[in-house]
Amino acid sequence: MSFTKRVVLVHYIEQIKDTQYCNIIFWVHINYKHKENREIVSPTIINEVEYDYIVVAVYENGANESIMNYLRLIRVVEDKIITAFYR
Repeated sequence: MSFTKRVVLVHYIEQIKDTQYCNIIFWVHINYKHKENREIVSPTIINEVEYDYIVVAVYENGANESIMNYLRLIRVVEDKIITAFYR
């Protein structure tokens, strides 16, 4: 993750906490084993927990499509997906 992408992620997390918009249950990433943050887990957990919405916050448009395809593949209801695209 480049510095710019990390800044976007940190800003997004701070904004959620400051506004108390929602409770973050967990963060997922396909390469979770290579992330320094131990709060990031495998996307396979999505079907094992109860949640209201999934927020997809990505920096690159191609990644957004890839993530949406994966969520469809594991049968996440699209009405439960909120997308935030940063550029």
